[in-house]
Amino acid sequence: MAVLWASRVTYLLILIFNLSTWIDLIGIWTELPLIVAHLPEGWTLPSIISMITCLSNIYPLIIIVIRCIRGSKNFSEIPHIYAVIFIGIGGCMVLGLFWHKTFYLFHQQRSVIFLVATFFLSMLDCSSSLIYFDYMKRFRPKYLNAMFFGEGLTGLIPALIAFAQGIGGEITCESGHKPSYSRPRFSVKIYFFILAALITCSLFAFILLQWTSIAQSGDALEKRDETMIIEDQNVKQ
Repeated sequence: MAVLWASRVTYLLILIFNLSTWIDLIGIWTELPLIVAHLPEGWTLPSIISMITCLSNIYPLIIIVIRCIRGSKNFSEIPHIYAVIFIGIGGCMVLGLFWHKTFYLFHQQRSVIFLVATFFLSMLDCSSSLIYFDYMKRFRPKYLNAMFFGEGLTGLIPALIAFAQGIGGEITCESGHKPSYSRPRFSVKIYFFILAALITCSLFAFILLQWTSIAQSGDALEKRDETMIIEDQNVKQ
C-alpha cells in the first residue's frame, strides 16, 4: 500500500514538475490580446516574439556542445533544470511588474523589458525538453506519461487562466471610431504572478523528487539509479 501511494505521489510530482517546461512562453502568447493594445509594437509583437523564439534556440545548441565536450557521464542536467525554473519564476515576476514599461530606443519607444524577458524565457523553455528528458532517464518508462501530461497542461492551464480573466470580450466603438475593449476580471500583472506561482510549485515538486526518497519508495527509479542511491547512502554512513 505504501509503495502504491509513493508511486502515485511520484507520478503527480513529475506532472507538476513538468509544468515549468513551456507554461511561461505559452502564457505570453495567450495573454497577447491584452498586451498588444498597450505596447508600442502593437500587432507586430507576435512576429517579433516568433523571431525571438527562433533566436533563443541557441541555448539548446550550447547545451549539446557542453555535453559533447564534457561527455555524457560528466554532464549534469540538474543545474540547468534549476536555471529553467528560477529564471522562469523571475521572468514571470519581471513581466508582471514591468511588462508595460518602454524605453526610447532607435528613434521610438520600444518594449525592451518585455522583449528581453521573453527572450530569456524562450531560451530556457526551448531547452527544457532536452534537459528534462535527461532527468527522466532515471525513472521507469511508465512515468514518461506523467512528463508528457505535464507538458500538455502547459498549454491548457494558461488558456483556462486567460478564459477566467476574460480575454476577448465584446468590442465597442467610442468617439472617433476607436475600439474599446471590455476590462478583464484581473490584470496582466496578476496573470503573470499566477504563472510564477505555478512554476514555484514545479520547483517544490522537483526538490521533492530530487532530495527525498519518495520516488525510491514508490519503486519509480530504474535499477541503476536505485543502486547509485544506495551506494551514496552507504558512503555517507
